[in-house]
Amino acid sequence: MLSLGSVVHNRYRIDRLLEIGALEARYRGWDQDLGEPIFIRELSPQPDLTQEEEDSLRSAFLMEAASIINLQHPHIARVLAAFVQPDASPAPDQATWRAYLVQQSLAGQPLSELITREGAIKERRVVAYAKDLLDALAYAHDHGVIHRDIRPESVLITPDDHALLTNFEIVALWSPGDPRTWTAKRVLGVPQYAPPECWGMHTSQVDARSDIYSLGATLYHAITGEQPLTAGERTSNPYQFLQVKALAPRVNSRTRSVILQAMELPLDKRHQTAASMLRALEAQPLHKDSRLPPPAPFLPKRRQFAWPRVWGLLLSTLVLFLASLLGLWLNQTYDLPTLVSRPGPTDDELALVATELTPAASLTTTPRAEPAVEASPVLPTLEVPQTATTRLPEVGTTPVPSPPEGWRTIITDNFDDNANGWVVSEFEDEWGSTRRAIEAGSYHWEIDAAQAVSRWCTPDLSGGQAFPADYMVSVEVQRLSGPESAAYGLVLRHTEGSYYLFSVRDDGYFLLSLWDGAAWQPIVDWTQTMAVKEGEVNRLSARAEGASFELYINDALVHQAQSDLLREGEAGLSISTAATDSPAVFQFDNFSVWAP
Repeated sequence: MLSLGSVVHNRYRIDRLLEIGALEARYRGWDQDLGEPIFIRELSPQPDLTQEEEDSLRSAFLMEAASIINLQHPHIARVLAAFVQPDASPAPDQATWRAYLVQQSLAGQPLSELITREGAIKERRVVAYAKDLLDALAYAHDHGVIHRDIRPESVLITPDDHALLTNFEIVALWSPGDPRTWTAKRVLGVPQYAPPECWGMHTSQVDARSDIYSLGATLYHAITGEQPLTAGERTSNPYQFLQVKALAPRVNSRTRSVILQAMELPLDKRHQTAASMLRALEAQPLHKDSRLPPPAPFLPKRRQFAWPRVWGLLLSTLVLFLASLLGLWLNQTYDLPTLVSRPGPTDDELALVATELTPAASLTTTPRAEPAVEASPVLPTLEVPQTATTRLPEVGTTPVPSPPEGWRTIITDNFDDNANGWVVSEFEDEWGSTRRAIEAGSYHWEIDAAQAVSRWCTPDLSGGQAFPADYMVSVEVQRLSGPESAAYGLVLRHTEGSYYLFSVRDDGYFLLSLWDGAAWQPIVDWTQTMAVKEGEVNRLSARAEGASFELYINDALVHQAQSDLLREGEAGLSISTAATDSPAVFQFDNFSVWAP
């Protein structure tokens, strides 16, 4: 290690130690010839080598460093010089010299410090950083240079909020196949950003796609505020890995898809070049930053019968009946003219009474939106009318939902795998525990709620394509356990934090509501239907075309509605439940989307 105040190469003064690790030390210094600040990297060659091997490494280092020095790009921090210098006091079995890289000193801060201070960074900023870095990476790769060590510490954020690549790794000083190389790297604490091909005895597959993985992991950390799992941890326990939508649900689906594809474990599933990843990121304009996630939709309870009204009606009927009998007796006994009495209730009146006695819905809770990562302020709750609507269509007598002629298939997902990027995770928070997994050919949800809660998610379309404005969506879902009042359903036109929700309950009620970013608005209030099969598989379908909505349960058309507040957005799945004594378990299958 260099002492402060010492001068290397008769030019560069050492002012401050910034970082020290098993492979290198980094200093802030001063260029005495140019009179400007610099960064100096002191690199340690591999130990236990013969003099001939050391000479070979020295030559290889200078050659590799020359390639990095030749890189001149606005988003790459320039390397100004490279040299070797004898070690004044080498340790036993260590090389007798050290290698040095001199890098320009630029104003700014490492991305790691920004994340530490701010947590998750806004999507627009992260995407802007990604474009800067991908442009730089494409340039470096075209010049035959692989970075090999992209992580938040290797990204400099300038005062004008641009991102620069720094600290290119020099591999010529160590043998990639030597176990001491990757052991030393683990000491530096960077495996969270390294692809699986970098961690092992055989690293011959390391190429430009390895940089893409590391950049994807760095962007994941920036946009979620959470450090990613290592490739080894993801391999041993895939359900531990929280996808971007689980940690940052308001992130645009295109951005999520681009980042997650970059982090694919197999090389051939990642973006194959930095340029292709950049094109994918630029393919669709971003939505503006969305607002806080909404509370869960209300979970209504059936209202008790209005017994005072019932008894009043019965008493009135009894009085009229007795009066009629009295009139008949008087007429027969005294030969009086027939008394005029009020008639009893007609069939229409009795039907009206039956309608009024229908079990009603009431609002009691304001649960948390998916996913619960940090606490949200209390948001207003929708007031529910005291009387629910009764709608009792005969199952099978209404049109069977099928995509109109000429509509194309966007998604057909039988959940044999997770090709569409559904949230797969297991976590616990103040709202309870949630587990979601793709297993046995279905999408399995298990929620043990400590209080009323709602969870929802949307898929990522293949290739990062966007959902069309008009579409028809269908899914099969079954409640395996939990309260029958738990609601399951479809998310429609999710855009910028707002969406429609088509919810169904096993006790025979359905709802279409809108979360507009501030409050719930009922489009179709809780309505009773005979189309629901309690405890069995129910097929839910919804067609959104322009301002028109058609809602189907088990192929029965249960309602048609109009709303033009949201004209486009993603489709997805949702579960809402009150507090549970035991886990509420649901499974989804055969999710399909069609579009014109």
